[in-house]
Formats: sequence, structure tokens, C-alpha cells
Amino acid sequence: MHMLGESSADQLEEGVTPDLSIEALFQQHQQSVFAVILRRVKSYHDAKDLTQDVFLRAQRNIGQLKDPNKVERWLKRIAQRVADNFNIRRKRKSYFIARGESDGDAFDVQDWKGMSAQARALQSEDSREVRATIARLRSIDQKVLNLFYFKEMPLEDIGKSLGIPLGTVKSRLDKARRRFLKKYVDYFSRD
Repeated sequence: MHMLGESSADQLEEGVTPDLSIEALFQQHQQSVFAVILRRVKSYHDAKDLTQDVFLRAQRNIGQLKDPNKVERWLKRIAQRVADNFNIRRKRKSYFIARGESDGDAFDVQDWKGMSAQARALQSEDSREVRATIARLRSIDQKVLNLFYFKEMPLEDIGKSLGIPLGTVKSRLDKARRRFLKKYVDYFSRD
């Protein structure tokens, strides 16, 4: 077992395998993971929450780490994906669910309880229009949008589910968004 203060270079020189317990990983890499996330999400509180999420994912997927001496690089890649997915979800929610709210926060169940009947009807109508627009898209566009926006699956999981590479998922999602927006705007521009 190595000391928590040792660098990866020291571990390699001595041939010592790093301690991969979640506690040791957290103690040793918490600050660097937090810094990666904070640069991407620009919110201290969100970065704190997401940092914990990174270490939970690392604990679940520690078996995927091929080289224990590259644990910091592995954790930073997880942090980048978690932060990017967070930003995507934040944009998605603000566009699809919270349209019209001045603060841009996502609409949630607690908000629903405090809304007037008229506001709930408008929110429900928006949701129906979004789903109706998605239903008018090609099957592959429907699949990728539903998995990403409604099932909130990470891009990697969508790729596994559809049996396609991550780059293809990103490309299809981008194209599906464009087609969705075109149909959605066309629907409302009809007089």
C-alpha cells in the first residue's frame, strides 16, 4: 500500500500498486476532480455534488481501470463526462421543460404542486406538443431523443443500448435535435 501523499511517478519507480479503496481515492484526488468539474459547470455547489458522484461511479466501475497507476487520469475522464452530462441535462431541461421560466431552473414535481391550474395546463400542453413533435420524427430520431431527454440516459449508455459508438450517438442526437426544432418551429409558425 502506498502513502496518500505519494505521486504516481513515485509509485511507478517503487513498483508499488496504489491503494484503490474509495476512501484513499477520494482523499488523494478529490481536489483535482473538483477542479475539473468546477471549470466545466461553473457552480461551486453543483461541482461539490458532482465530485461525489464521480467517486460513486469510480467505486462501481473500479474493475474497468486497466492500469492502477493511471487512476488520476481515469478519474479526471469520469469527471469530464459527469460534468458534460450535467451541462447537457441542464440545457435540455431548461429548453424542453422549463421554457419561459426566468431563472432557467428545471421544472420539477415540487413546482407542479405550487402552480395554478392554468399554469399546470399550459405546462402539460407544452409537454404534449413536444411529444407529438417527436412522434413525427424518424424512428431513429425518436429513439435517441427519448433515451436522452425522457429516460435521461448518459450518451455512453445510449450507445450501448443502440449498439453504436459514442461518436455516432452524438451525431444522431445532434441531427435529431435539429430535425425536432425544425418541426417544432414549423408547427408553431403555421397560421
